[in-house]
Amino acid sequence: MKKVFKKWIIPVCLVIIIFTQLVDYYLQKDINPALLVVVVALLPAALKGLEYKISKKIERVITMFAVLGMIYVIKFTFF
Repeated sequence: MKKVFKKWIIPVCLVIIIFTQLVDYYLQKDINPALLVVVVALLPAALKGLEYKISKKIERVITMFAVLGMIYVIKFTFF
């Protein structure tokens, strides 16, 4: 039971974050890019937790998108 819970906790949390962002966009026409960056950054960990084989190239691309997203968030938050 504990292993199953550990395996599914990150993917379930990421789906909840995506769902809340979609609801927020539908209701207020506003989206929080920082939460989407978190989802992209944690996506490789979630896939590994589900024992899904992910290639190093795809993992690097996802990491690059997370870094670029973080730069975007920092730029438009502080400058």
